[in-house]
Amino acid sequence: MKLSTKIEGYNSNTSIDYHSKLMLVGSCFSDSIADKLSSHLFEVSSNPFGISYNPVSISNLISAIANQKYFEEDEFIQDKDLWFHYDLHSSFSEIDRSKLANAVNAKIQQAHQQLKEASHLFVTLGTAFAYELIASQQIVANCHKQNANLFEKKLLSTTEIYGSIEQLFQTVKALNPQLQLIFTISPVRHQKDGLIENNRSKAHLRTALFEFLDSHQDCEYFPSYEILLDELRDYRFYDRDLLHPNSLAIDLIWERFVNLYMNDSCKADMKTALSIFKSESHIAFQPESQEHREFLKKNDQRKTEFYNKYPHLNVR
Repeated sequence: MKLSTKIEGYNSNTSIDYHSKLMLVGSCFSDSIADKLSSHLFEVSSNPFGISYNPVSISNLISAIANQKYFEEDEFIQDKDLWFHYDLHSSFSEIDRSKLANAVNAKIQQAHQQLKEASHLFVTLGTAFAYELIASQQIVANCHKQNANLFEKKLLSTTEIYGSIEQLFQTVKALNPQLQLIFTISPVRHQKDGLIENNRSKAHLRTALFEFLDSHQDCEYFPSYEILLDELRDYRFYDRDLLHPNSLAIDLIWERFVNLYMNDSCKADMKTALSIFKSESHIAFQPESQEHREFLKKNDQRKTEFYNKYPHLNVR
């Protein structure tokens, strides 16, 4: 007896292993997958300028990284004691404007090199709703809790979304022609827009993205949205807010991700890597005990074998 519908009919022409260099951008779901990759010791960079939800802002940030568009001090805006930028996450704010500009531009330089060397770019689209700064008619990545009267909320059309995805594709391919792109749509529901409007938003993203994918055979889609909404389809897979996937759901989606992109040899090494990661995070109850010394010795042996096999990862 089948008690759930399983998402079928998707496959991949790409693979991920410990020689891969991964960059993930977009909504908070990208960070969830990046955390899983990091705990298995993959080389990964996630949202260098913080979470971004709408496709226009994601594309603009990728363009800034790829084209090394450095930020001038006069581009930052001051609110009370803090300086910020509408294209950047609120974690990029400082009392000292020069210090902020230098930190952001250093991050651009670092992210540019990571994107240039990346083997895979994983893009998560979160919402088709965006906020436009009325004064400049520019879509912002973050409103930074400024007065709502400064912005106009708009639902991006499928044409606008398609254009943003196309711009992102052309930008990264010009910098890194061998880069493999994987897109997904975040399964997180945006209740603040209203659940009916959230469904409109996701429909716009899905329509535009699949039109793009139909004409770009060298890009792929990972169905995280469909796995949660259609296959799992139960509130036991949601967090207490009933909007975000909980740890069990993320584990199940991660399992599908691994089965799709990693081969058996890589999966075996992933078990070793996760064991090393957990051991490094372990806090000993009796650090001077013989048992703990044996534990450390065993972990050191695992680390030596793992990093001898993948010396390029031994930068931790």
